[in-house]
Amino acid sequence: MHPELVRLQENYNRILDSYEAGMISYEQATAEIGQANVVDGAGWTWAVDPSSGSFYRYADGYEPEFTDASNFVDAQQMPSAPGMTQPGMGGGQAPWDVAPGMGGSPYDNDGFTPMGAAPTAQGAKRGGKAPRGPKAPRQPKAPRGGGGGNLRTVILIALVVVVGAGFFLAKKHSGQVTSTTIPGGSLPTTVVTTPATVPPTTPTTRPVTTTTRVVVTTTQPIPTTSRPIPTTTRPVTTTTRRVTTTTRPVYVAPSAPNSISALSIGGAVRVSWSAVNGHGLLVHYTATATTGASCTTTTTSCVISGLTVGVRYQFTVQAFTKAGSSAPSPLSPVVVVTAPQPTTTTTAHIAVPGSPQGVHAVGGGASATITWAAEVSSGAGVILRYTATASPGGQSCTVPYPQTLCVVGGLTDGTAYVFTVTATNVSGTSSPSSPTNSVVPHSSPGAPLNVVASLTGQSATTAIVTWSAPASSGGYPITSYSVSSSPAGLGCTSTTTSCVVAGLAFGQSYTFTVVAHNQLGAGSPGSTTGSITPFTTPSAPTGVTATTTGATTVRVNWTAGFNGGSPITKYVVRSNTGKTCTTTGLSCTITGLSATVYYIFTVVAYNAAGASPASSSSNSVKGAAPRPSALFVGLARL
Repeated sequence: MHPELVRLQENYNRILDSYEAGMISYEQATAEIGQANVVDGAGWTWAVDPSSGSFYRYADGYEPEFTDASNFVDAQQMPSAPGMTQPGMGGGQAPWDVAPGMGGSPYDNDGFTPMGAAPTAQGAKRGGKAPRGPKAPRQPKAPRGGGGGNLRTVILIALVVVVGAGFFLAKKHSGQVTSTTIPGGSLPTTVVTTPATVPPTTPTTRPVTTTTRVVVTTTQPIPTTSRPIPTTTRPVTTTTRRVTTTTRPVYVAPSAPNSISALSIGGAVRVSWSAVNGHGLLVHYTATATTGASCTTTTTSCVISGLTVGVRYQFTVQAFTKAGSSAPSPLSPVVVVTAPQPTTTTTAHIAVPGSPQGVHAVGGGASATITWAAEVSSGAGVILRYTATASPGGQSCTVPYPQTLCVVGGLTDGTAYVFTVTATNVSGTSSPSSPTNSVVPHSSPGAPLNVVASLTGQSATTAIVTWSAPASSGGYPITSYSVSSSPAGLGCTSTTTSCVVAGLAFGQSYTFTVVAHNQLGAGSPGSTTGSITPFTTPSAPTGVTATTTGATTVRVNWTAGFNGGSPITKYVVRSNTGKTCTTTGLSCTITGLSATVYYIFTVVAYNAAGASPASSSSNSVKGAAPRPSALFVGLARL
């Protein structure tokens, strides 16, 4: 296909896709289709039919016709003779090569009068062509020189018009004038045919029949400008693109602070001002004296020190934000720095507080809670704190005033303690209070130590658990110990440091915990560091079967029984004649048997505890008799 037609088809598809996707309007699509049409070298305008997608071509004075892409005439293939600018000069298929329904001769070089056979009817159907007549021989042309060719053409046309008009009048009077309608037009065209003799332009003299045609051409509308675009539904792929909108703040430098004031405060000046709108970006303010001394703050005032007493000062303030700094503020009023005023300190005598009263102690687990009465009047100012101290040991606790309770920790359960309390103020610490009542801290016992569990014997379902006493009894004697197993919660109770737990199951792993008890209750649990698993001898295998596999071999199979809580180490198969085999699997092959003896078999399982009972006997089998040889079979048949 010609590249121009490929481009035409691509442009048409692009315009149609844009229209169907709603990207362009009907009017825009129509205009773009009209602009996309291409003209070939013969003057045909080529377009694409929207309903079928096929190519058609048209030209002024001729109706559009569907045609094959191979009829496209490339402009570079056109002859370069002068005057060949009319459509159809490039190829035999163009309508201007011959008018529709006319003969097959081309136009002459002047582009007006065709030279060739007599005209035929011009009522050819749209899209088709009338058959061509035989071509008349073209007369040789004289060489052109200067402008003679054009003058000759004008004279020839004038002569044809005069002769034609006379011939027309003669025919009209005799009733021989015919009229036909050119396809695509509405005006009748009068065709006058007259014989003429043209003198030869070469030494050879041949009669030539000249056909003169006067054709009235009407202007045809371009069909693509009024043809609607078909509403063919095509799938449209919609691509959703995420648009991220980033809002960037516009930073504006602050305005200068105003309402600047200055106040001498003894060798220094406090500068104050009104806050500015920093739009949330304010960093700091800087106040500057006329001598250069300055101070910086994030509030609306600051103190500039190091100024000279008796000197007059003025101040400006600038605001600084992330967007920049403001202009300096107007100068503050003049202020004269004054000398600082001497200060007089009066120290009143504050007495040391008296000793706290009503001190009492209550024992706890390795601790004691101490309370005392609130101070009614110290006579010496505010009390700062209280401190309670234990004896013996010196353990203490301190609380701020006005609290009147303190807990002393780190005590030893079972040891008797007394406590004293002191009060402290700015002048010092009071003397200790009277000792409290004696208390003995108590708590629940600690966790038993070194807990160990072991089975009581072979094939036993009991375990003995032993332990050591806890490091602390909680200040009270230990009254008992309790032991429990996990899982199952089996247990025992003892007043000593050992206990036997019964009812354990073979094959189940157990751990044990031990808890000590005193009069305050149960203490923390102590646990075993490992587990124990009771086990016994396995149960007998079941489902023993025997199968002959050869003349002297039998395979025995069985199903494993309970392993007793310990892994099976081996199986032993024994025949009624004493033949045996040993394996760790669930089958075994016994060899060396006789084909004439019947055998039965039993199986025994072994684990760490010993042997299981023998299984039930298998079915009875014997070795297979040997097959007779082929020679023997042949002789037997004879």
